[in-house]
Amino acid sequence: MGFRILGWRFMLLVLMMYIIFALTSDDSTGTVDEQLSLPEWVRQNEAVLRSEYKQRAAAAHAVCEQKGVYGNYDRHAARHQPAINYNDWLALKRINWEFVYHAPKQKLLYCKIPKSGSSTWVYNLLKLAGLPEDDLETDVGLHKLLRDYYPRLTRIKKHQVQHSVKLLVVRHPLDRILSAYRDKLENYQRDLTYRNGYYHRLY
Repeated sequence: MGFRILGWRFMLLVLMMYIIFALTSDDSTGTVDEQLSLPEWVRQNEAVLRSEYKQRAAAAHAVCEQKGVYGNYDRHAARHQPAINYNDWLALKRINWEFVYHAPKQKLLYCKIPKSGSSTWVYNLLKLAGLPEDDLETDVGLHKLLRDYYPRLTRIKKHQVQHSVKLLVVRHPLDRILSAYRDKLENYQRDLTYRNGYYHRLY
């Protein structure tokens, strides 16, 4: 029982939890055995990992169900009780293809959330697409360049989604705000270099 029986979606969670466990363990609680490989660690912790994965999926499903995302929007009910507003409901119903990048050959589906490691994943996806190393030395224009290699999708076949690794990186909202400020506004020279001063002119 090893990597072959585990789905790719599950493996992403496994790897992240393994790293977190390794980083947060100390001498008082016992460290991760240096001789313990990732497949061995998975075998020892598979039940816990699968349980966590199911709880996360169930929580997301419950919230969507509570907000009526799976059905039709009930304007009458929304007027008489606290409910999600129509624009939010519509946004949750639709897939925002603007932030979705699909690599069919590698069977990878990535949803890009700004200021949550997106630059790193843009770099990785461009490298995966075969962009020369010289063009990856700077991150100037890489985000725009990504669409040249991964065109915007308006529709994708269901089986492609089902059999693709789905990747979404999240970050605490306040960390994202601080990161955006530091990246876009704190240093004028950086904004000038990377975006021709766009954000300083705008704000």
